[in-house]
Amino acid sequence: MSAIFLFAGLILAGLIVASSMQLRSFQLRMAAIGAAAVVLGIFFTLASFQHVDENSVGVVSKKIGFTALEPGKIIATNGEKGPQAEILPPGWNLGYWPFIYDIEKAQVEVIPPGSVGLLVASDGQPLPRDTTYAPEWPEGKERQMQNAEYFLTDGGGYKGPQTTVLKPGSYRINPVLFSIEQVPATSIEKATVGVVKSNVGDRPVTAEGDVDNVGQRRLVAQGERGIWRQPLLEGEYYLNSKAYQVTTISTQRRIVRYTAHEGQLSGGGEEREIKVRTSDGFTFPVDVRVDFEIEPRNAPLLVASVSDDQVGLQEVMNSAVRATFRNNAQAVKALDYVKQRKEQEDQSKDMLQEKLAGIGVTIINVQIGDVGDEKSLGNLLKTQMDREIAIQEQETFQEQQRAAEQKKQLTKTEQ
Repeated sequence: MSAIFLFAGLILAGLIVASSMQLRSFQLRMAAIGAAAVVLGIFFTLASFQHVDENSVGVVSKKIGFTALEPGKIIATNGEKGPQAEILPPGWNLGYWPFIYDIEKAQVEVIPPGSVGLLVASDGQPLPRDTTYAPEWPEGKERQMQNAEYFLTDGGGYKGPQTTVLKPGSYRINPVLFSIEQVPATSIEKATVGVVKSNVGDRPVTAEGDVDNVGQRRLVAQGERGIWRQPLLEGEYYLNSKAYQVTTISTQRRIVRYTAHEGQLSGGGEEREIKVRTSDGFTFPVDVRVDFEIEPRNAPLLVASVSDDQVGLQEVMNSAVRATFRNNAQAVKALDYVKQRKEQEDQSKDMLQEKLAGIGVTIINVQIGDVGDEKSLGNLLKTQMDREIAIQEQETFQEQQRAAEQKKQLTKTEQ
């Protein structure tokens, strides 16, 4: 369109000048030439108009300039030749002649609900030492950051991945400066919490002589680099999922069962069984059920200790449960173990709680099901049963004798 205006202006001005040569009056010829100049000026001005529609931005690149960009710079902020920081808003924009500027149209960036836009800047200051993401912009200044001229000048923006994200909405952003990747927002569902491992922020300073356990020492305050001490509760969060890695942890009550065919966190896992050996040399399987939960406040400790509440937790749970029951069985005889089921449950629960509290697990209940089987304890239990039957028969015989003696004494008294 601009080229058409220029071409039409030149043609019309040329025709006016050519026609003026036929005029005899000097004044009329000068007036015609002046009119030609006015027409040329009008069409020249019209040629500088660039239209941008409502859903687009105009990306400006200067083809002619007296100064070049500094080495390492990609975007001009002072009128240098090359891509410009400014973008054209919707409507008609004056002053952009096609022989000086290239104007490309780009679509407005739309971030839909439930998503965020991850930004990477192609120009700006080098990232600070020991960082992989630009520092997060203060709340309320995100709009200034999106202005390329401000970002590259007064804003002091950094080149590279940005911690700050685009929330749902429409944005007129210079696509030469910012590349945008849309990803899902971080959603924390009901009965879960999110544990954040931050790759940005200041590194925490551990006080000398810190006596907390290893997992606790690895937890940091929000805003510091590392695993945040406070988890994310139910809701939706607009976080940079690359700068902030979120591990979802279930806070529901869960069960791990150990039988001859199971030994897994409810929902799946490898089959395992517990076999114990008592002090008198009997080896037999024990059915065990352990109820536990991860309280929200303990979820960060769990992630710092075993990474997740799936394979990492299952391995630690299996090891702790098997070791606890085997150690307890070594201190008693087989028959006592069978008879002292409640004592074994309570003792095992206390020992497991002590072992697993350090990784954020709360033990709710421990139950023992079947103890042994026909192959391992059949003979022992049969011998015990025969012994108990013999004792009962002896007690019955003695009772009968006492009754007979009492009857005999009563008969003598009546005589």
